[in-house]
Amino acid sequence: MPYNIRDFEGSISIQKEGADDEVKLSFFRSKTNLNYTDFLDHLINETDTLDGDVPDWLQEDIDERVAQEQLENYTTAIQRLAQYRLATGREEITEEVVLRQEFDRDANEIVDITITNIVQKAIEPVTPTVTKLVYDDDVILNPEPTEQTIENPLITQDDAERQAAQDIIDATPQSIIDAYGA
Repeated sequence: MPYNIRDFEGSISIQKEGADDEVKLSFFRSKTNLNYTDFLDHLINETDTLDGDVPDWLQEDIDERVAQEQLENYTTAIQRLAQYRLATGREEITEEVVLRQEFDRDANEIVDITITNIVQKAIEPVTPTVTKLVYDDDVILNPEPTEQTIENPLITQDDAERQAAQDIIDATPQSIIDAYGA
Protein backbone atom coordinates (compact mmCIF):
# COMPACT_ATOMS: atom_id res chain seq x y z
CA MET A 1 0.00 0.00 0.00
CA PRO A 2 1.56 3.28 -1.06
CA TYR A 3 1.97 6.38 1.07
CA ASN A 4 1.18 9.90 -0.08
CA ILE A 5 2.73 13.05 1.37
CA ARG A 6 0.54 16.12 1.75
CA ASP A 7 1.94 19.54 2.61
CA PHE A 8 -0.56 21.90 4.22
CA GLU A 9 1.29 25.20 4.49
CA GLY A 10 4.35 23.68 6.16
CA SER A 11 2.47 21.04 8.16
CA ILE A 12 3.28 17.73 6.55
CA SER A 13 0.77 14.89 6.65
CA ILE A 14 1.39 11.38 5.41
CA GLN A 15 -1.44 9.15 4.30
CA LYS A 16 -1.39 5.41 3.80
CA GLU A 17 -3.85 4.31 1.17
CA GLY A 18 -5.73 1.03 1.09
CA ALA A 19 -7.78 -0.60 -1.63
CA ASP A 20 -9.69 1.75 -3.97
CA ASP A 21 -7.55 4.74 -2.80
CA GLU A 22 -9.24 4.62 0.62
CA VAL A 23 -7.16 6.36 3.31
CA LYS A 24 -6.28 3.75 5.93
CA LEU A 25 -4.05 5.92 8.10
CA SER A 26 -3.12 9.58 8.27
CA PHE A 27 -0.42 11.05 10.52
CA PHE A 28 1.87 14.06 10.83
CA ARG A 29 5.62 14.25 10.52
CA SER A 30 7.12 14.07 13.99
CA LYS A 31 10.05 11.96 15.18
CA THR A 32 8.10 11.23 18.37
CA ASN A 33 5.08 9.96 16.41
CA LEU A 34 5.08 6.15 16.40
CA ASN A 35 3.24 6.07 13.06
CA TYR A 36 5.90 8.31 11.53
CA THR A 37 8.79 6.22 12.86
CA ASP A 38 7.05 3.07 11.57
CA PHE A 39 6.69 4.85 8.22
CA LEU A 40 10.44 5.60 8.19
CA ASP A 41 11.23 1.99 9.06
CA HIS A 42 8.95 0.84 6.25
CA LEU A 43 10.67 3.15 3.75
CA ILE A 44 14.08 1.89 4.88
CA ASN A 45 13.08 -1.74 4.30
CA GLU A 46 10.85 -1.33 1.22
CA THR A 47 11.46 0.55 -2.02
CA ASP A 48 8.03 0.88 -3.64
CA THR A 49 5.96 2.37 -0.84
CA LEU A 50 6.07 6.06 -1.72
CA ASP A 51 4.24 7.71 -4.60
CA GLY A 52 6.67 10.11 -6.28
CA ASP A 53 10.18 11.22 -5.37
CA VAL A 54 11.56 11.22 -1.84
CA PRO A 55 11.74 14.83 -0.58
CA ASP A 56 15.07 16.02 0.86
CA TRP A 57 13.63 16.40 4.40
CA LEU A 58 12.36 12.83 4.30
CA GLN A 59 15.68 11.47 3.04
CA GLU A 60 17.41 13.30 5.92
CA ASP A 61 15.00 11.70 8.42
CA ILE A 62 15.60 8.28 6.85
CA ASP A 63 19.39 8.74 6.97
CA GLU A 64 19.18 9.87 10.60
CA ARG A 65 17.04 6.84 11.49
CA VAL A 66 19.47 4.46 9.74
CA ALA A 67 22.44 6.06 11.52
CA GLN A 68 20.65 5.81 14.87
CA GLU A 69 19.94 2.12 14.30
CA GLN A 70 23.53 1.47 13.20
CA LEU A 71 24.84 3.22 16.31
CA GLU A 72 22.55 1.15 18.54
CA ASN A 73 23.62 -2.08 16.81
CA TYR A 74 27.30 -1.10 17.03
CA THR A 75 26.98 -0.27 20.74
CA THR A 76 25.26 -3.60 21.42
CA ALA A 77 27.94 -5.47 19.43
CA ILE A 78 30.77 -3.76 21.32
CA GLN A 79 29.11 -4.66 24.62
CA ARG A 80 28.66 -8.27 23.50
CA LEU A 81 32.31 -8.66 22.55
CA ALA A 82 33.37 -7.13 25.88
CA GLN A 83 31.86 -10.12 27.67
CA TYR A 84 34.17 -13.01 28.44
CA ARG A 85 34.21 -16.10 26.24
CA LEU A 86 32.49 -19.08 27.82
CA ALA A 87 35.16 -21.38 26.41
CA THR A 88 38.01 -19.55 28.17
CA GLY A 89 36.35 -18.16 31.29
CA ARG A 90 37.67 -15.10 33.06
CA GLU A 91 40.66 -14.51 35.31
CA GLU A 92 40.41 -12.96 38.73
CA ILE A 93 41.54 -9.35 38.97
CA THR A 94 42.68 -7.95 42.29
CA GLU A 95 44.03 -4.68 43.57
CA GLU A 96 46.07 -3.79 46.61
CA VAL A 97 44.56 -1.08 48.81
CA VAL A 98 46.63 0.76 51.43
CA LEU A 99 44.80 0.73 54.75
CA ARG A 100 47.38 2.64 56.75
CA GLN A 101 51.08 3.19 57.19
CA GLU A 102 53.13 1.99 60.14
CA PHE A 103 56.70 2.36 61.19
CA ASP A 104 58.71 -0.86 60.93
CA ARG A 105 61.39 -0.71 63.64
CA ASP A 106 63.38 -3.62 62.19
CA ALA A 107 63.64 -2.03 58.75
CA ASN A 108 63.68 1.48 60.18
CA GLU A 109 61.14 2.70 57.64
CA ILE A 110 57.46 3.38 57.14
CA VAL A 111 55.62 0.50 55.48
CA ASP A 112 52.18 0.25 53.95
CA ILE A 113 49.64 -2.08 55.52
CA THR A 114 47.49 -3.32 52.64
CA ILE A 115 44.63 -5.63 51.85
CA THR A 116 43.81 -7.31 48.59
CA ASN A 117 40.42 -6.53 47.09
CA ILE A 118 38.89 -8.68 44.38
CA VAL A 119 37.83 -6.36 41.57
CA GLN A 120 36.57 -9.12 39.29
CA LYS A 121 35.86 -12.68 40.31
CA ALA A 122 37.27 -15.53 38.28
CA ILE A 123 34.83 -17.56 36.23
CA GLU A 124 35.81 -21.03 35.14
CA PRO A 125 35.33 -21.94 31.49
CA VAL A 126 32.40 -24.18 30.67
CA THR A 127 33.08 -27.79 29.80
CA PRO A 128 34.25 -27.82 26.18
CA THR A 129 32.30 -30.93 25.17
CA VAL A 130 29.14 -32.67 26.28
CA THR A 131 27.83 -36.14 25.72
CA LYS A 132 24.41 -36.72 24.30
CA LEU A 133 22.46 -39.86 23.71
CA VAL A 134 21.62 -40.60 20.10
CA TYR A 135 18.95 -43.10 19.12
CA ASP A 136 19.10 -45.01 15.90
CA ASP A 137 16.38 -44.30 13.30
CA ASP A 138 15.14 -47.84 13.77
CA VAL A 139 14.49 -47.96 17.52
CA ILE A 140 12.99 -51.45 17.30
CA LEU A 141 16.17 -53.03 15.92
CA ASN A 142 18.53 -50.81 17.95
CA PRO A 143 16.70 -49.76 21.12
CA GLU A 144 19.85 -48.77 22.99
CA PRO A 145 21.14 -45.25 22.40
CA THR A 146 24.77 -44.51 21.67
CA GLU A 147 26.76 -41.72 23.25
CA GLN A 148 28.05 -38.97 21.04
CA THR A 149 30.48 -36.27 22.15
CA ILE A 150 29.78 -32.82 20.73
CA GLU A 151 30.96 -29.28 21.37
CA ASN A 152 29.13 -27.75 24.30
CA PRO A 153 26.07 -25.97 22.83
CA LEU A 154 26.70 -23.03 25.18
CA ILE A 155 30.10 -22.51 23.54
CA THR A 156 28.61 -22.92 20.07
CA GLN A 157 25.97 -20.28 20.81
CA ASP A 158 28.49 -17.94 22.47
CA ASP A 159 30.84 -18.17 19.49
CA ALA A 160 27.97 -17.58 17.04
CA GLU A 161 26.79 -14.51 18.97
CA ARG A 162 30.34 -13.18 19.13
CA GLN A 163 30.78 -13.69 15.38
CA ALA A 164 27.48 -11.93 14.65
CA ALA A 165 28.62 -9.02 16.83
CA GLN A 166 31.97 -8.90 15.02
CA ASP A 167 30.17 -8.91 11.65
CA ILE A 168 28.12 -5.88 12.76
CA ILE A 169 31.28 -4.07 13.87
CA ASP A 170 33.05 -4.88 10.60
CA ALA A 171 30.09 -3.58 8.55
CA THR A 172 29.66 -0.35 10.53
CA PRO A 173 30.56 2.82 8.61
CA GLN A 174 33.41 4.92 10.02
CA SER A 175 31.06 7.86 10.64
CA ILE A 176 29.05 5.70 13.07
CA ILE A 177 32.22 4.46 14.80
CA ASP A 178 33.31 8.08 15.20
CA ALA A 179 29.90 8.98 16.66
CA TYR A 180 30.24 6.09 19.15
CA GLY A 181 33.54 7.45 20.42
CA ALA A 182 32.24 11.03 20.69
